[in-house]
Amino acid sequence: MASLRGIQQPELSKKLFKIIKSENHAIGAYEAAGRERISIASQLSDWGDATSDDSISDISDKLGVLLSELGEQEDVFAQNLEDYRGVLKQIRNTESSVQPSRDHKAKISDEIQKLKYKEPESTKLVTLEQELVRAEAQNLVAEAQLTNITRQKLKEAYDIHFAATIERAEKQAMLARHGRRLLNLLDDTPVVPGDTRPAFEHAAQARQVLNDAEEDLRDWQPNLEPVRSTAGNMGPNLMPGSATAAGASSAVGYNEGSVQGELPVEGSVTGGGHYTNESQFTGAQPIISGEESLPPGVHYETPDRRAGGGITGLDQSQYTHSEADQSTAGYQSQWDPSAVYKLPARSTDNIVDAAIERTRNTLSAESFVPWKFHPRNADFEPPLNVTRRIIDTIVLTVNPDTFKEAASEESYTLQIPENGSVILNAKSEIGVLRGLTTFVQLFYKHSQADNWKYTPLAPVDIEDFPAFEHRGLNLDISRNYISPDDVIRTLGAMSLQKLNRLHLHASDAQSWPLEIPSLPDLAAKGAYRPDLIWTPNDLLRVQEFGRYQGIEVYLEIDLPGHTASIAEAYPSLIIAYNSQPSWQTYSAEPPSGQLRLNSSAVPPFLHTLLSDLLPRTAPFSPLFHTGGDEINLAAYTLDPHLNTSSPHTLLPLLQSLVTTTHALTRAHHLTPLVWEELLLDLNLTLGPDVIVQTWRSPAALAATVARGHRALFGDCHHWYLDCGVGAWLDPRPANATPLRPPYRDYCSPYKNWRYIYSYDPLALVPDGSRGLVLGGEVHLWGELTDGVGLDGKLWPRAAAAAEVLWRGGGRTVDEGATRRLAEMRERLVGRGVRAEVVQMTWCLMNEGGCRL
Repeated sequence: MASLRGIQQPELSKKLFKIIKSENHAIGAYEAAGRERISIASQLSDWGDATSDDSISDISDKLGVLLSELGEQEDVFAQNLEDYRGVLKQIRNTESSVQPSRDHKAKISDEIQKLKYKEPESTKLVTLEQELVRAEAQNLVAEAQLTNITRQKLKEAYDIHFAATIERAEKQAMLARHGRRLLNLLDDTPVVPGDTRPAFEHAAQARQVLNDAEEDLRDWQPNLEPVRSTAGNMGPNLMPGSATAAGASSAVGYNEGSVQGELPVEGSVTGGGHYTNESQFTGAQPIISGEESLPPGVHYETPDRRAGGGITGLDQSQYTHSEADQSTAGYQSQWDPSAVYKLPARSTDNIVDAAIERTRNTLSAESFVPWKFHPRNADFEPPLNVTRRIIDTIVLTVNPDTFKEAASEESYTLQIPENGSVILNAKSEIGVLRGLTTFVQLFYKHSQADNWKYTPLAPVDIEDFPAFEHRGLNLDISRNYISPDDVIRTLGAMSLQKLNRLHLHASDAQSWPLEIPSLPDLAAKGAYRPDLIWTPNDLLRVQEFGRYQGIEVYLEIDLPGHTASIAEAYPSLIIAYNSQPSWQTYSAEPPSGQLRLNSSAVPPFLHTLLSDLLPRTAPFSPLFHTGGDEINLAAYTLDPHLNTSSPHTLLPLLQSLVTTTHALTRAHHLTPLVWEELLLDLNLTLGPDVIVQTWRSPAALAATVARGHRALFGDCHHWYLDCGVGAWLDPRPANATPLRPPYRDYCSPYKNWRYIYSYDPLALVPDGSRGLVLGGEVHLWGELTDGVGLDGKLWPRAAAAAEVLWRGGGRTVDEGATRRLAEMRERLVGRGVRAEVVQMTWCLMNEGGCRL
């Protein structure tokens, strides 16, 4: 039992951890309240403008400014609370860091007692007793340091908290008083029918109220009784002055919040560092994980805290995403993605904090016993009585200087040496996330001990970085409803594959599920049902969750085609709506309908739509997709003002629409994306910043970069996951239909994972143009997919695409790839994702037995 000491998190640290986590939820609530207050302010101003009453319009506009500032004060308060929370973490970390000195002292004491019982005359007793004296001295220092830091930081934390509370209250009261001044400028004297109210005469006074409010906020100064501290003479070792105990100079190792703890590791790696299933335990002492798998003693250090050192790693071709991501999991899901989403979006440090917590929870709940990957009755696990080596330190370092300047922000190195002191060095905070993902996937659960998590792959050095910057999934949530919870589950699965973009195809001809508060009828009438709508909070929840997984969630509003659902709310904006039975003349699929190109009502509609949506999505991704695929010019023959399908007439109008839409997109500091047809078929002029998403062939990718545009790949012949499941259209009576057995869909056959894995997207792209290829996306369109069948349609095939995106295309399909993907499938199943089978169990248990 002595070897397992220190794995459990100290009780006081656990209690403080709960407080910190609860405060985290409170901070999120204040941030949400601030956002809602700002949104309400905007709505109030818009409402006032719509009343056609100059007095109400002016006053509501000024009230909106004050309410918006009230919302900003909530956000400032949340930021200050985050500082307070950070100080509490220092107490928690110090409490955790003391535990090793307690355990070390207890371990030596146990050894002395055992030796006195077994060999009372042993000469080792003198050495152990001397070591115990040193350990007791170290522990005395550690306990004193803990007392000192706890008292000092408790005062510091709540000084920040209460000062922030006072500032918020005084500033909000100040703003409220000015709001009441505005109300007194509004004449509410009743009028009789036929009378007209006099013009608003207090515009100048109303402006002065806002000026006064701004001046008061600028001049505000805190008037606080100081919280006195007598800790001024505490030295850097957290002791008075320079006091230390002899022989106890480094008992705690506390430095700017970095601490030490204990966490397990196991075994050795064979094959020169490759991840294999042939690992032996000959002479190896396994590194084991206990119940609290990731210790509270995880360091998170940036260059100003610690100079990060380079790590000798393996070449990318030797050890990259696919090897590190091998896994096989158990079958009972213990993973709740919502448990880690509710975290403040204040700084990237919090993303790392969330990743550390997620890593601890994932390892603690890990249920994957890799029995499928060994012969029947094989003894593949370390013996229960083997000497275990514990990971006693995990240091997370963000140090860009140790990487090449051109290296990806997601680059990292991970070193697990024989002594169990793990070092993860990353170029950025996102690199930390990727490295922790790899770290988790090195561990397995021991089938004979619930609290044992081990790795047979240590010691190991990993140098890892992606081949492509943009590694995404395009998910259609409109043709059939996909709920926010389904998307959150998908984001959790994506993070295991190191995918970093989720493209939500958020509207289409069939339904408009996305609520736009300034255009409430769009979803109220355009969604299939009132309960099948994504609210602004739903979208925020999904995008925040993605952010904490290192995944940008961005939206597509497809224009001007695929817009028939707009007609449910605004029929005058759409032409050729649901033209039956000849819908195929005017659209790629029913119902037909496209935005009018010469209607004066369309530009204001788009301005209102995008001015509402884009500010809400911009904090989470710099991208916005404006669509542009499958535009049917024949639809405009049904427009009485155009009555033509001539490109000569229509393309200038279409160019104007695209130019206007992209100008609005750029006004919100976003980069426009479009489908390839706008460039390659219609030859529209696109700005140099526009990213073109290709989908019809590898040749389209080559043609796009040849014209100087940045591009994404993922053509329908390789990476459309909805293909090959059969036609979804019904045949017309008698012989009036082209549909015949076996009723194939347009993009058959089915794209199995091996075909997806073999895709070489750059095969036709010249070397000199490959820098324009940002990456790609695997696609799942929604004609025959909803939340019930989502997992099986996506996984594990999307994981095969993820390996191409991380390592590069043109990969060889072999048994190694099968086994890697099969392990990943098992980990997904263990996290509640209903992924399809990769390989028959017998083949996995008998390596080499299913080759042809």
